[in-house]
Amino acid sequence: MNEAFSFSKSIAALAVTGFAALIAPRTAAASPQFVVTSTTSAGLPDGNFAGGGQVKIDLDDLDGDANPSEGCGLVVVQDVAVRSDKIVVAGICGAYLDWQGGSFALRLTNKGARDNTFGDKGFARIRGITAHSVEIDSASRPVLGGEAGGHFAIARFTNAGLPDNSFGTAGVTKTNVAGMTGEQIAAIAIQSNNRIVVAGDGLSSSTGVGVVLAVGRYTDGGVLDNSFAGNGLTATNFSSSSEEIARSIAVAVDGKIVVGGRCRPDNTAIYQFAAARYSETGVLDPSFDGDGKVMLVIPGVVSAYGYAMGVDLSRRVVLAGFANFSGRPEFLIARTKENGALDTSYGTGGSTHTNFGSSTSEAIYDLKVLTNDKVLVTGVAAVNGHDQIAGARYLSTGLEDLAFQTDGKILINVSGYDEEGTAIAYDTASQKTIIVGGIN
Repeated sequence: MNEAFSFSKSIAALAVTGFAALIAPRTAAASPQFVVTSTTSAGLPDGNFAGGGQVKIDLDDLDGDANPSEGCGLVVVQDVAVRSDKIVVAGICGAYLDWQGGSFALRLTNKGARDNTFGDKGFARIRGITAHSVEIDSASRPVLGGEAGGHFAIARFTNAGLPDNSFGTAGVTKTNVAGMTGEQIAAIAIQSNNRIVVAGDGLSSSTGVGVVLAVGRYTDGGVLDNSFAGNGLTATNFSSSSEEIARSIAVAVDGKIVVGGRCRPDNTAIYQFAAARYSETGVLDPSFDGDGKVMLVIPGVVSAYGYAMGVDLSRRVVLAGFANFSGRPEFLIARTKENGALDTSYGTGGSTHTNFGSSTSEAIYDLKVLTNDKVLVTGVAAVNGHDQIAGARYLSTGLEDLAFQTDGKILINVSGYDEEGTAIAYDTASQKTIIVGGIN
């Protein structure tokens, strides 16, 4: 889920406004444009993708006829998914200042061209949902998760880019999570049977404060799955935390469901990386840190803002975001053991922090765990007052992978813009890394 644009400004906002800043869109780009990039396994621009490794997308005027009403006046690009050589980018589609106008899905080929077999020149729009996440199911249908009217919402398109009428009502399903207000889905994952698992959060309806984590599962038809937690939904509190903010969800190789994000312990102003693990039936897994929940205490880190999470083939949980080191925010990535304890064999004492030298601040917003347990991340680095898309690849040991851009790190610039990497995907067949970013 996308959270803050102009990174240097958003860091200051975190300190000043707290939770309101944390749940804001990550890229409130005041334009209808964003960028999609492709890099090779060596971290080099993919010459087969749009001729040079990146394509700038303008959703204001889809066909160049100077009629912007057919597209999006403003765009918040949120997420990207890859399946069967097709790339789907999703986000919020607004008409000028109307951020609640709806959401979009844009499908590209693996060459960076719009896929004309999907929607209108690769573009499809749906009203009534603010999308934060996208995945593609086994039938090549894009599934968007987000919120509608302060409640969980999921939308699904057909493979042709039309609202899928076999899903929910006119392609959309909405859920009021009991005991919560202002709830939103931050992330979705799709199981092998096309059931959809979601993670999000919202305010406690009894107090109006305190952020509660919520997890749910839906059937292929968009109905809550009663075989999960009894009614399809479960809420989780970390006993020593007053805020649980979900940002990622993953299905492990054994079918268990892991949610990652961050927590703020009671009566403190600090955050910690946090994760919860559930059985396939929606029950917290006591083999994970004793009660199914963990807030990581990372040596040398006072406050860690968790934005992304993945699970490797050994069922170890990888969490990423940023933390302050010597007074500046830097990439931070950490790993747990399968049992939820900090994996001190990873990086230095369980974590790795990365800076980009000339940059004054960095943050990770998304990650992808590969089948060889390497980890790809993307985010933002502020270089000479200019935000750039930043990425890195880490070995299974937590060290930067020197086979990726020789130092494990990459900066991507779109000439004339501020930009940031909001989401990352990996094409296993071609070993290409896809990053989408907001530009402003």
